[in-house]
Amino acid sequence: MPTTGKRTAKLRTTLNRQVIDALEPAADKPWIAWDDKLAGFGVRILPSGTKSFIVNYRTGDGGRKAPNKRVVIGRYGKTTPDQARRLARIILGQAAGGTDPIYERVAARVMSSPGGGSDGGTSENGSSEGATPTTRTKYLNAHEAADYLGLSVRTMNRYRVTGDGPPYYRLGGRVRYVRVELDEWATGSRRTSTSNHDPG
Repeated sequence: MPTTGKRTAKLRTTLNRQVIDALEPAADKPWIAWDDKLAGFGVRILPSGTKSFIVNYRTGDGGRKAPNKRVVIGRYGKTTPDQARRLARIILGQAAGGTDPIYERVAARVMSSPGGGSDGGTSENGSSEGATPTTRTKYLNAHEAADYLGLSVRTMNRYRVTGDGPPYYRLGGRVRYVRVELDEWATGSRRTSTSNHDPG
């Protein structure tokens, strides 16, 4: 059964419950076990032991000039391997057809949020007219996201490791955040007493 200890980032195996349960975390950094049947589908194991299903893809013809992107499908334990594999197939199918699954997910979140879409929304330039998913879903890098939340970049980096922070995306190897998701995370972090648990 596969375990860490050596270079396991290139490990390929059939991802089922038995195999995933046996995957052990590395002490120093996350690593990924890739599925040997569905290219781009894998499980990321954090040093804390948290395991999440991921899928890597390139849009269009998938050539090397297309940026490599990653979607976190769900956390193992809340999402089963079969559920994650089905979602991964859908995402890979969308990408092969020229659709960017990350953009579609973000646009859907914006359109379903209060004030989302083109009715009554506010665009990047402050206008209340013509707001679209494109203008409302500008990606922020780690420094911009930290400034937006009033946190340090170091704290944001730590949150990405512990899983306590807002959702983020990897686009071509670069970390990106979406403003509406930062707002949702900040709202969910609201505390009314110092006795409430604070992960930071």
